[in-house]
Amino acid sequence: MIEDAVKVYSHSERGLLYGALALLGLSEEGYVHHGILYEAPVVEMRGVKVYLPGREHLEFFKEFIDFLAAFRVNTLMIEVGGAMEYKRHPEINQAWVKYCREIGEYSGKADSIQTWTYDWKKNSIHVENGDGGYLTQEEVRDIVEYCRRSCVDIIPEVPSLSHSDYLLLPHPELRERQNDEYPDTYCPSNEASYDLLFDVLDEVIEVFEPAQINIGHDEAYTFCKCRKCAEKDPVQVFVDDVLRIRAYLAQRGVGTIMWADKLLDARVEGKPCGGAHILKDYDDKEFIEEIPPIFKSADMLPNDISMFHWYWGLDEKYDDVFHEHSMPMIYGNFSPIQFKHWRRRVDRGIRGVVISNWSSVHKQNLQRNEIYFGLAFCNLLLWEDDYSESMAHGFAKRAMEMLYQYNYRNVKHGLRILHSTEYVCPYKMFYDGFFIVHEDYDMGSYKITFADGSELAVPIEYGLNISSDEVEWDCTDHKLPEVSLTTMPRRIESAGRTVTAYEFIVETKGSPITSIVYHPNPERKDARAQLYGIEAF
Repeated sequence: MIEDAVKVYSHSERGLLYGALALLGLSEEGYVHHGILYEAPVVEMRGVKVYLPGREHLEFFKEFIDFLAAFRVNTLMIEVGGAMEYKRHPEINQAWVKYCREIGEYSGKADSIQTWTYDWKKNSIHVENGDGGYLTQEEVRDIVEYCRRSCVDIIPEVPSLSHSDYLLLPHPELRERQNDEYPDTYCPSNEASYDLLFDVLDEVIEVFEPAQINIGHDEAYTFCKCRKCAEKDPVQVFVDDVLRIRAYLAQRGVGTIMWADKLLDARVEGKPCGGAHILKDYDDKEFIEEIPPIFKSADMLPNDISMFHWYWGLDEKYDDVFHEHSMPMIYGNFSPIQFKHWRRRVDRGIRGVVISNWSSVHKQNLQRNEIYFGLAFCNLLLWEDDYSESMAHGFAKRAMEMLYQYNYRNVKHGLRILHSTEYVCPYKMFYDGFFIVHEDYDMGSYKITFADGSELAVPIEYGLNISSDEVEWDCTDHKLPEVSLTTMPRRIESAGRTVTAYEFIVETKGSPITSIVYHPNPERKDARAQLYGIEAF
């Protein structure tokens, strides 16, 4: 062995990249110990699902792709919907912008329309896709090429049957439910539905050149409501739609992926969900219409469709449906912290995992929705053969450390600030039309004065760079992952009790500090920061 040389062997360019990343992680002052290291992932697909970014966030989106490559994420699934230019159907984009402007008027409006406005169950509304706008095909091609150069596979998601609002807003004549002001399901008995959908698929295929496309089909609730469909079997309607799209993609050399909730006769706290028979007394309101059972479709679909299984947290038994039908299964909407019996379930056979962000692709959304934390945790979990739940706390701590180091990797001069607050703000995720309202989390700011007379105002925002000091060191507590990336939680002794404080870095030019003063938000008197330490470097 040559002790002053390092050799990396792999069957792929991606493997060489991961080998280089491993060397960086093992290096100590520019050196690595000699020996042999072998690494291989536990599962094939290690991914994240997001929307297309808005135009003003394209550069950040590339930074996010850089993050994915650095944390060994090999798959990026992007929901396209109305957020990409359609040259054959510009009316889709025009209607999409108008729709998002109306539904995204304020945080929570989308949920009000989805959940409380109508007497039937509706799909969630994805107005965050494209930040309510759309990208040109050239801009999307640039994203696709950037992914390829970063060794990240890209899967476009083209919602069909359900979540088809982007298709139906400019073409209400194709809607299955004629009395729906915001239709989300097209009529599968109308040939024009497929004329439109296949035109969209053709443009997506031309831009992405994908190996697979996710055709959606999640949250399908509306069946056989129009005159053409009224006498048909809902299960057969669902199956025929999937098979027709699958065949169209196969002719173009593209594989099919779909969300798989409708294949499950599922229950949550005793109430039917997924593909179960849902009666009128579902949820907290009485719906006038029941939802037919669609779960029998599992017996009628071929086993060459990859299934995104996002009901993994309800009961382990739902895995059986996919194993018994020999269907390739991916855990969708994946959360490594919440997952139980990992080793046993992986040993039965899965294709991979995909974490999902159902919000705009903004840095703070990704942080506060625990996407960064989940991906960092998976960077450990998905390469560990002998993982058990007892290792979760240690993995969580390592994930937080890796994120903190990555976020501040380029800061040469700065201040390390250690602080906390007794204030407690309930944790929430931001998705489906719920946006971060920064005023709700504004605690004030630090005013830092330097020897050269310059000043710096550092905003203090709950959930971003500060959180409650009462958070237990439990990786299942959302308040730790929520602030991961921009802070590193530390345990300290204060006034006879152990508290959690949060270290974050402010980049400076290296000038000495003469003072630091905390200015609380006068409108949030119950939320005050407690400063424990400050260090210049």
